[in-house]
Amino acid sequence: MNFTAFLLPFFYTFSTRLRGNPFSFLYLILFEWSIAISVLFLVEGYTFIQSLRFYFLSYLAFISMYEIGYFVNDIFSIRYEKTPRARLKNMDITSGVVIVFVAVRLTVFAIITTFLHFWQEPKWTGFFIALIMIFSIHNLLKKEDLKPITFLGLASLRFFGPILSFISHETFILLLSPFILCYLIYRFLSYLDSKEFLRISSRADTSWKVNYYLLVTILNCFLSIYLDSLIPVVVSLYFLALWSIALFFFPSLHSKSNFRNV
Repeated sequence: MNFTAFLLPFFYTFSTRLRGNPFSFLYLILFEWSIAISVLFLVEGYTFIQSLRFYFLSYLAFISMYEIGYFVNDIFSIRYEKTPRARLKNMDITSGVVIVFVAVRLTVFAIITTFLHFWQEPKWTGFFIALIMIFSIHNLLKKEDLKPITFLGLASLRFFGPILSFISHETFILLLSPFILCYLIYRFLSYLDSKEFLRISSRADTSWKVNYYLLVTILNCFLSIYLDSLIPVVVSLYFLALWSIALFFFPSLHSKSNFRNV
């Protein structure tokens, strides 16, 4: 890993978790970034440029702190994993490297928080306090079978964190149910499968993913009626449409092993 890239926020995530699997990066763009920006633009009424600016500033602050958790995981927590992934095996991690890595990310976080005037924003500070607490517990747990619990918290914070300070309480409530059905449960099953707590042999197939979102869309149709909002069903149809495109227009990708990670 290039040392400069190692120090820059997001590039650590890209180098250690996305570079070897382009489908994971595509998943990030389509199922996290695009949805979040669309919520700010289409639901909250920010201009498109404002939506981009607010989201990516907030995301940069978020990933700066999140990568500290990743870093601790990669140098400490893997010692207690049954199937550890040695992501830093070719790097000499000295105390100086650790200090610089953390300092760069804390500085970026402080600059963005100051720029957004969010030091006294309770949703912003509360989110990052929760993130630090949950990621610390996740990394310090030596019993791996407890980590799925903390993963649920991390996945929730990962999805909502970058937009939480820019959306209303009403929007949060309307997003909560499709988030749980379309994102959280799906990611949870992926995590359990990747850690071999649960084995779903066909989960890498796009047909499995389409069937999953077909069932979820039925539930979200009911929730749209109940909540008197199109948000649950639109979010669900978005996920369903993307996986359907992959299934019907890119048959060569139907059973790609890389889809097991997404």
